[in-house]
Amino acid sequence: MITTFLLVAAVLLLVIVTIALGRLLLSAQAVDWVMAGQVLGTGGIAVLLLFGVASASPGVIDMALLLALLAAFATVAFAARLGLDRRRSDQPCAGAPAIQPRTIRPTVDAVDAVNAGREASRAPGSHAPGR
Repeated sequence: MITTFLLVAAVLLLVIVTIALGRLLLSAQAVDWVMAGQVLGTGGIAVLLLFGVASASPGVIDMALLLALLAAFATVAFAARLGLDRRRSDQPCAGAPAIQPRTIRPTVDAVDAVNAGREASRAPGSHAPGR
């Protein structure tokens, strides 16, 4: 009886994942493609775990854990790739706050002041201490 319940839950979850994937894959945005990968990975892991427990096969459970590991790495790789593409295009992601570039001018002014002090101490007629 428990086995039947687990198998029905696995089939129902597979149907829900298929519907969600169909909706996400119709979009043209890259973020939706990342979400589609996450839905596929999470749903596949859940279905494999339910099937593995229902059939009492540890190999299927191991396969689900391997899929979980690969899905995490695939999401990180895709997000990194998406970030690189966005930096190249210089267009912010929709809904992201605009980030103002930091200026380094105060640091340059400080270096100029130090260099001016060194040049003044090396000028003819000036006496540098310790020389």
